[in-house]
Amino acid sequence: MEIMEKELPPIKDELTFLKLLPLKLHYLLFFAGNSAIFPYIFVYAKQLGITADVIGYITATLSQFHPTTTATSFKSTTNSSVICLQNNSYLVEFEADTCASSLCAENCTFSCHLCESDSAACTGSNISFYQSEYFEIELIDSVPSNCIEKLVSKCDNSSRKDCINNTISDTSDSYEENAPLQLALFTGFASLFFICLTTLESLTDAACGNALEGKMELYGRQRMYGTIGWGMFALLAGYLNHVVTGSSLLVSYWPGFYMAIIFYVFDIGAICKLQIKHIRKAKNVFKDVGRLFLQPKILLFLLQIICSGMLRGIFSTYQLWYLESLGASQLLLGSVTSTQCFLGEVIFFFISGWIIQKIGHLNVFLLSFVANGLRFLLYSFLENPWWAMLIELLQGPAYGSFFAAVTAYVRVIAPKGAEATMQGVTLAALEGI
Repeated sequence: MEIMEKELPPIKDELTFLKLLPLKLHYLLFFAGNSAIFPYIFVYAKQLGITADVIGYITATLSQFHPTTTATSFKSTTNSSVICLQNNSYLVEFEADTCASSLCAENCTFSCHLCESDSAACTGSNISFYQSEYFEIELIDSVPSNCIEKLVSKCDNSSRKDCINNTISDTSDSYEENAPLQLALFTGFASLFFICLTTLESLTDAACGNALEGKMELYGRQRMYGTIGWGMFALLAGYLNHVVTGSSLLVSYWPGFYMAIIFYVFDIGAICKLQIKHIRKAKNVFKDVGRLFLQPKILLFLLQIICSGMLRGIFSTYQLWYLESLGASQLLLGSVTSTQCFLGEVIFFFISGWIIQKIGHLNVFLLSFVANGLRFLLYSFLENPWWAMLIELLQGPAYGSFFAAVTAYVRVIAPKGAEATMQGVTLAALEGI
């Protein structure tokens, strides 16, 4: 009899794990799918000929449509999630113009071509460089302006100064930056992707709090499965993109895109298995949530979230773009993303409950600002893109423990029955404003 009683607690723990297994699986599959698209979407836009300033306009516009009130009931989570995941499956890879690039050598000739998709045989313009104290450029034919950018980005630091000092006018009509059709299609699909992503993320976090029955110190141990999925499959997507691209002059992103579709399809099955308790709805959600904005501490909390979101927005939009300009390969881009997940976020998500108990929610927010500031400072001195893997260890305090603290704090301050709405408002402040 005593043996049976001693065996009961492990059985209870096993049942608890099995109860949360669909939630863990959903986090894993959802973020695995996102990892094949989100990190690469802006460098993909760069390949389409969309400039950095236009990318900024697009992301700023998209953030204003963040759906904070998509669902106020946890029953809506499953239906909304299935719809969003289906919409995220409509992915198109456009054809883009790109240029050949070569490493700077002492006496060499560079060829800059306007290339067709998956074609190594191109016709274009040639430029001859002769190494002396400074580079001398002989223009043989008209050259698209982005070709010069590609050539310059492959020079080492000492050479890059010399290359930049030489200006070549773009008289070619064959290359067009921010082409209207590609810009419109990219904006449309990106809008659909980001709206669905942020909606599902806020609903999932609210559903996680419901499943944990208020034990938010365990939130990080559920959310870390999303980071594991992101880390593993961002690296896999980068590797597949690298392999399929091969010697082609045009980077191929379709392996990652189709990989995301597969994960989203499996995720729909995991979502349907989620066990979500029905709770009493707030009689007037907007009134209850609106009262919170009259409290100074809540306004200060949202201000901290907005400031952190500004840093996160700049970083997530331009990090891989910046590393690619330093000569990083697709495999390295995937490795950097994987490093920030496994060696940064996973550890801090796992111990986030302990950190919050020791220093409190607000001090975790402060720690995030310090880590982000240090990371931006280190990137400003970066010359070799491989060092980015070491810098990304700061992703743990910058985002891992921070996001766990935000979700736990929202659960504490949210009115009963308005958890999903308050979670959406907070995520809108982080990702939107």
